[in-house]
Amino acid sequence: VFAQAGIPRRKPPPDADCGQRGAGDVPRITSPVRGAAYTVRARRAVSASDARVAFSATVDAGVREVYWFVDDVYVGAAQAGETLFWQPQGAGVHVARVVDDHGRSESRELRVVAVD
Repeated sequence: VFAQAGIPRRKPPPDADCGQRGAGDVPRITSPVRGAAYTVRARRAVSASDARVAFSATVDAGVREVYWFVDDVYVGAAQAGETLFWQPQGAGVHVARVVDDHGRSESRELRVVAVD
């Protein structure tokens, strides 16, 4: 996923214990909210910022940056503790995923509905 987004991965030190990769807490998505439906206007006459979905997550203390994906497509990066905004292009069910700079991840379903 990192290569697809053009993000270089750091190589572990030669004597690194690969079992330690999972040490620490995985990121926890706080937004989008589980089970919520986000709306977009069926007609695009409103401001584009009205249709944005906030992406945020709580992360382990050693994390500096997180990377966001929707349906395995890279959306953007944010510093730990910051929010990234994504603008859906239409209605549908998507999978939002956050990956921290240690390779740990969490994902959740994101439902977008169109309204008039």
